[in-house]
Amino acid sequence: MKDVLHDSPRAVPPKSVNANYLQVKNLSKTYVLQSFPKRKELRAVDNASFSVAKGEIVGLVGGSGSGKSTLAKMITRQVQHSAGEVSIAG
Repeated sequence: MKDVLHDSPRAVPPKSVNANYLQVKNLSKTYVLQSFPKRKELRAVDNASFSVAKGEIVGLVGGSGSGKSTLAKMITRQVQHSAGEVSIAG
């Protein structure tokens, strides 16, 4: 017990972690609201980019109508994105 208390602490190398477990690059979603006679579009998400490491906890915060649900649905492939890319686990 005495030896344990007097030993210097050692750094433990981190386990192999994929730094980009989830990567979102320039993700956008545009909804066409009306196509005739004049095309109207709503840009729900505009060029969102971020990455999340494995084990990291992330919160998505924004006002009503800011695109949080649309972004989550694009990441889980419930909604097709208009532009950009999503990479999960490499």
